[in-house]
Amino acid sequence: MLVQYFIKQLTKVNIPTIERNQCIHFRSRKKGCKKCKEVCPTKSIDIGEKNIRIDENLCVGCGSCEAICPSQAISQREDKKQKALQMGKEVESLIIGCQEGHNKGNALFSCLNGLHPEYIAAFLLMFKKKKVYFNISGCNKCKVHRDCSLFTANLERAKRFINAFEDIDNAVVMGEEEKLPIGIEKEMSRRDFITMLKKESTNATVKFIQQQNNRKKNTVSYHRWLFLEIIDRLSFPETKIIPKEVSLFTGWQVNSECDGCGFCQAICPREAWSCTKDKDHISITNDVTKCTSCNLCFDLCPQQAIMKEDFSFIQFKGAVEKRKLPLASCRQCEKSFVEKKDNNGLCSSCNKREAIKNNIG
Repeated sequence: MLVQYFIKQLTKVNIPTIERNQCIHFRSRKKGCKKCKEVCPTKSIDIGEKNIRIDENLCVGCGSCEAICPSQAISQREDKKQKALQMGKEVESLIIGCQEGHNKGNALFSCLNGLHPEYIAAFLLMFKKKKVYFNISGCNKCKVHRDCSLFTANLERAKRFINAFEDIDNAVVMGEEEKLPIGIEKEMSRRDFITMLKKESTNATVKFIQQQNNRKKNTVSYHRWLFLEIIDRLSFPETKIIPKEVSLFTGWQVNSECDGCGFCQAICPREAWSCTKDKDHISITNDVTKCTSCNLCFDLCPQQAIMKEDFSFIQFKGAVEKRKLPLASCRQCEKSFVEKKDNNGLCSSCNKREAIKNNIG
């Protein structure tokens, strides 16, 4: 029963879904974002006043919108990504191709431009002892995207990130099909994949459902979940430091200008920031496993208190305290607040009232 349901899901058209509450365009009209609309090759995305609509008659499911979304608010069904992982375990030469550009391979995606850099990084790390060939021979003739510039940019980002902590050089971009290694004929078709599922029906299906439930609970994308799984499995030292210029993940610091207003927590589309208050302090924490580096907090912090720093692997463990702010008591209303040098012992509300009185006087 579970396998039949799973198979039915795989046969649907792979139209992306967009989580409106995670979309930067709707979380901040001041900053705005239309990257998905701009990258869409078929003009199937329409951004309205209150919602984003995908025209299913125009969408070809290339996934470029998912790959470019800064807040990872866009997702697609994951069967092709899972098939590629399974194929990687079974073949000696792993050849990644695509359907839109008619690029042959034993693991096929709709379009290589739809591969997120986190997925590429996870893929290369998972099969670091194998050569992974990316067939782009037909991309310049593709009627959908006409090039693979987004893919090549994301591949380079993934490689720079990996090379900062691991000596791996297993990605090979092939521009000529005739130079591809032998073994391309072994492609896992949908029928092969379904057969594989039937053989491992209980384990594969139950594990899949558990993973989906866990990811929904933790509000992370599939490529983020996969990357974190690979990092955890490979057990890299927590002391690893990645320069911010090449990291796929952002290290954050909070400077002394922070007043504990909680704006970062409110604006973050992934609930990566948290501001918790007790009797004496406000604690500011950030969870990099949720953060997508969308930069809303960095760009819009009222105090400009959020700064970027090099990324440390210890942050993959979860929430890290970035600043602890002592609380004072307002000398006028006795409300607790974060005291600054220029607020004269008054909270922001009382300071505003005093300013109004002085202006009237």
